[in-house]
Amino acid sequence: MSVITDFTSQISSSAGSLFQQFKQRVLGENNERLDFIMDSFYKLSPQQQTGAILGSFSIVGLVVLGAVLFYFSRINNLESQLNQGFDSLHRLRVLSAQYKRVDESMRYLKKSVNRKTSKLRPKAFFEKIAGQVGVTLQSLRSEEKEITDGSPLAANFKYLKISFRMPKVSLPRMLKFFSEIERSDKTLVVSNLTIRGLYGSKKLYFDVEADVTGFKVGSE
Repeated sequence: MSVITDFTSQISSSAGSLFQQFKQRVLGENNERLDFIMDSFYKLSPQQQTGAILGSFSIVGLVVLGAVLFYFSRINNLESQLNQGFDSLHRLRVLSAQYKRVDESMRYLKKSVNRKTSKLRPKAFFEKIAGQVGVTLQSLRSEEKEITDGSPLAANFKYLKISFRMPKVSLPRMLKFFSEIERSDKTLVVSNLTIRGLYGSKKLYFDVEADVTGFKVGSE
């Protein structure tokens, strides 16, 4: 409502200023032109006076009509601006609600990943699983990598990459090891796997090289 009040005040002020300028231009500073017009009017014949009165009313009517049209054009312009403002406000509210939902989802995801990985020690964890399954790990190493800036995850998370080699492993034990890793609920998945068959043995064994990746919460 304050916007409408301010705009109405501006129109009233502008109209008052225009009226004063019109009055000075038509009637003069001290109404001297009015006196001259009145003297000239009384010198006219009755027929001429009637014509002058009708002409004056016509001019006044045109001026009033012009003022009314100007007023309503400004009102229409105000209505258009208000509609645009309401549309922008509606879009802002929609975007704000969408941002709030995305932010809540990101907070939940961050909390979930932090809960699952905050105590994760990759070397100890992988060696424990290997011992339970009965496989040997070699060249076990882990590293954290920054996520590229183009990703929406870059501000909150880091990549965790674990690389290792499993020599002379049977297919069932290899599958069980990777299954236990992915079922551990540590956001870990096998991202790269190279398998080479070993020949010259009665049993079927493989040499395996693998990369396992996951996520960790970045520094606060």
